Amino acid sequence: VGGVTATVSPISMPGGGTSTRARPCSDVNPGYSGSLLLKCSFGTLSTDTTACVPKCLTTQTLSLTVGGTSAPVAPTADLASGSSEARACAEVTPGYAGEFRLACAAGALEVVT
Repeated sequence: VGGVTATVSPISMPGGGTSTRARPCSDVNPGYSGSLLLKCSFGTLSTDTTACVPKCLTTQTLSLTVGGTSAPVAPTADLASGSSEARACAEVTPGYAGEFRLACAAGALEVVT
C-alpha cells in the first residue's frame, strides 16, 4: 500500500470455498485510509488494495489568504480521503468571522470556502 509492504493476516476465515475479509489499509501504511480486502479462494490468499487512498497528514500545509493576509494552514489531525474539517477564518487573520474547510482528496489538501 503506497509502496509499503507488510504482513497482514485475516483475523479468521472459514474453511473451504471462497471467503473475503476487510482490513484497514492503515495496518500496512498508516498514511492510508480505506479497507484492503483479503480473499481466500480454495487455499490461495490474494489481496485487493484498490480502495486504499492516501490520507492528508498534519505535516501537509497550504497557504490561505484571508483579508489580504496569507498564512500556512494544516489539518489538526490526519484527514481520511473524502473528509474535511472546519476552521475559523480568524486563525489566518484575527478579527475575521466565518470559517473555511480543509478537505482531503486522495492525499491532496484543499481549501473549501
